[in-house]
Amino acid sequence: IPENSNRLIALETGKIDIAYDISSTDVKGLLKDDNLKLVSKSSLGTDFVSINTKKITDKRVRQAIELGVNKEDISTAVFEGMTELAPSLLAPSVFGYDKNVKLKPYNPEKAKELLKEAGYPDGFNIKLWVNDESTRVDMCVIIQDQLKAVGINVEIEVFEWGTYLSKTLEHNKQLYLFSWNVSSGDADAALYPMFHSSQRNGSANRSNYVSKEADELLDRARNSVNEDERNLLYKQVQDILQRDLPHYTLVFPKLNLGMNKNVEGLIMKKTGYID
Repeated sequence: IPENSNRLIALETGKIDIAYDISSTDVKGLLKDDNLKLVSKSSLGTDFVSINTKKITDKRVRQAIELGVNKEDISTAVFEGMTELAPSLLAPSVFGYDKNVKLKPYNPEKAKELLKEAGYPDGFNIKLWVNDESTRVDMCVIIQDQLKAVGINVEIEVFEWGTYLSKTLEHNKQLYLFSWNVSSGDADAALYPMFHSSQRNGSANRSNYVSKEADELLDRARNSVNEDERNLLYKQVQDILQRDLPHYTLVFPKLNLGMNKNVEGLIMKKTGYID
């Protein structure tokens, strides 16, 4: 049952006993039903805006895009607070997460300054791609509205999921909204495929990011068996990525599962799998 509201109705009417992916907007309604219960877990995933570094080559422009978006507004309006604001590229439960990373404050005035320095005092036009899932489209509408205030005029293009996966492999994209679930719980499963230069052209590095420095650190971390060393290497990689901004993370989504209170013995893990 792919549509969120239909899935909830099926749960409420007893047609099904368990429903995955309860949307944040449906959580309150589920909690009011005496026959149902909610299981909510912090996930290993991230929702982010990826920036094609081949198209948006100036780092100051990428930084302006980040500073021009208020993550708190997205969390409140789209997820009704049922999510965590993301200061880092990795979710807190992932090995390699840097707990010392601080959330960058929303700063539209600084964003305007950076655009002016980069040669765009009057802003510019840009396209933001997203798949046809209502929560993600809502996120893009907020991003569109906020970037307009700093001079960036965003045109949103929505695609069916299969088409979207193919389209985001193309080199002509500019911005796109995506998510990544680190099912193994290890930083390598996120940072290597998304940011190692060998993973471009038909793989997960869809931002076309290239950094010899990051490549070397990721290779060392992948081949080390020393956890302290790996943690340090991943911290250094994240410092580079926070500086270069091939993408920036918006929120750490929660996993919401609804079920009939008569169901017993089900455990939802942070990977999203059930036991």
